[in-house]
Amino acid sequence: MKIAINNLGPIKRFEFDLSKDINVLFGKNNVGKSYAITAVYLLIKNLLNQNFRNSTELDYFVFRNHVRNRFEYAPKIFKEIDEVESMIISKLKDNDPLNITKEIKKLLAQAISQSLKEGLEKSFKSSFSSIDGLANKFSGRKFSIEVHFKDFSFSVLNDKSAIQINHVKLNKEIVIKKSLANRKQTEDDSTVTVYYNSKEKKDKNEYPILDKIMIDLYVAFKEEVSREIKNIYFLPASRSGLYQTLSAYGAIIAELSKSRNFLSNKLELPTMSEPVIDYCLHLANINNKRKNKKYAALVSALENRILQGKVSFNAESKRIVFEPHRIKLELDLAFTSSMISEIAPIAAFLKYIIADEAAVSHGHFMRGKRRSGKPPSNIIFIEEPEAHLHPEIQVRMMELFTQLAKHGIKIVMTTHSNYMFGKLSNLVLANKVKHENVG
Repeated sequence: MKIAINNLGPIKRFEFDLSKDINVLFGKNNVGKSYAITAVYLLIKNLLNQNFRNSTELDYFVFRNHVRNRFEYAPKIFKEIDEVESMIISKLKDNDPLNITKEIKKLLAQAISQSLKEGLEKSFKSSFSSIDGLANKFSGRKFSIEVHFKDFSFSVLNDKSAIQINHVKLNKEIVIKKSLANRKQTEDDSTVTVYYNSKEKKDKNEYPILDKIMIDLYVAFKEEVSREIKNIYFLPASRSGLYQTLSAYGAIIAELSKSRNFLSNKLELPTMSEPVIDYCLHLANINNKRKNKKYAALVSALENRILQGKVSFNAESKRIVFEPHRIKLELDLAFTSSMISEIAPIAAFLKYIIADEAAVSHGHFMRGKRRSGKPPSNIIFIEEPEAHLHPEIQVRMMELFTQLAKHGIKIVMTTHSNYMFGKLSNLVLANKVKHENVG
């Protein structure tokens, strides 16, 4: 899947390729790097969301295709598909193919909107000041996000303080022809041809001609991202400060609750963007009994070569702590160096949070399609990993990120560091990182 962002804040255009193992946004301050990865994170998160995968009306259509059953009450899109099928049959002539691309695009747009619009709109509203405020400040144009799947594409648009799904495009034209017998669909570089058996008797509204087309497109929409990505994580800038605030948060709220009868003014809690909230929730739910063994060697290298100590979770204090090598001492992150306090949350994610379980298929019916041999990856979005780090440590962190990419963790990062950018370039030139895997 590829994503293109247009006119978002200061961004004129940004392109992102989900198939890449490492995506690096390198540049000066205030050019929109955080805007870009936040928008991409929110889109992918909503595409992976369990409710998105299992809650739409078209799932009933997929079910219908296998049991060929009609319900007394048909959902809206179910009914519209039947109406389109009837209309197509009425227009179909014996010797003339009928182009039904426009009808398919309309149905697919409705299915995508029903699946994605509500959740994505909530995410954008909670992460940015307002949807209208996301327009490009230089051109005044409203933002749009182009989402390119293997067989089709669509756009997410800003329309009157809301999000709309529009501009659905199919990569191939779809035509239908009459046939005197059952025939499988045919396909070339530009056209998919489906056949309607005019000799076969059918009850009213029982035409199966749209079934395979709609199911293939819809299942691709529902599963193309989840075949590539298992779970998604976001590590924002100022990781240590956010964690220390989070650690004290519970105690502060408890004390305020005790004194709520004595407060004369309304208490307003600060707002946080959805990626920051997700980061805090992941750290708040750490369980030291659930350790990730898959990345143990990489975490060990991080602790030994960079941190010179061990990052662990204290079950009693419910806090991440640091134990320096050769000293029997356990330090809260608030009392460690800025380097350690910034890198320790990364180590904690690798140890306790990032999932290493086998991917679970979320699809209903794959219609005979097999998954590729490559298992889905976890993906980490990380802002400014070079913060508070000596140039030598920045270089080592980039080495770590390339190793994570080789172990099934895709990296999306923003950076101002010439050292990290230069190290990645050298690894590509030395053929230690394949250039086609870097974006």
